[in-house]
Amino acid sequence: MVASAGCAAFEGPCSLEPDLTGHWALTFIPVGSDGGTAGIPRADDVSADLVQMNAGGLLDVGRRLWGSFKSSDPAFFDTLTIPQLVNNDGSKSGAALACTLKINIPLTTDVHDDNTPQLPNRLVLSGRVVAKGQILGDTSSTVIMTADLTSAAPPARPFAWTGTRP
Repeated sequence: MVASAGCAAFEGPCSLEPDLTGHWALTFIPVGSDGGTAGIPRADDVSADLVQMNAGGLLDVGRRLWGSFKSSDPAFFDTLTIPQLVNNDGSKSGAALACTLKINIPLTTDVHDDNTPQLPNRLVLSGRVVAKGQILGDTSSTVIMTADLTSAAPPARPFAWTGTRP
């Protein structure tokens, strides 16, 4: 699983929110351009239903995240699903390590349970738990919008985001 150091001093569950399972309300927030790539054109409200699973092995400290995201604006996407893969490097799934989370959903729906990256990613969410029921995303998060799928090289548009558990 791919994730970076979180807010806890050890690489176990986040003491602020030990289980991300459940319904989350996310808001995608426009940011300026990033290296010449235009950000998202407007805000979007997204509902997320997540399931958190322990990584399984004794030496596996991260937690897998699976689930789905539904956008309120079809110009962004309709519904995207985190593939339920267990034998990959995290480039096409979701993971949490301490209070940090990283979710990658490939553009293709034909994903394989291995370590072969299947880029580009349709949705990348990077963020961290900042309080119980609150996640703060960072501007390394990107989305390929539905309208951009007709392009030979669809741009991954950066955005910031927040998440709350209603």
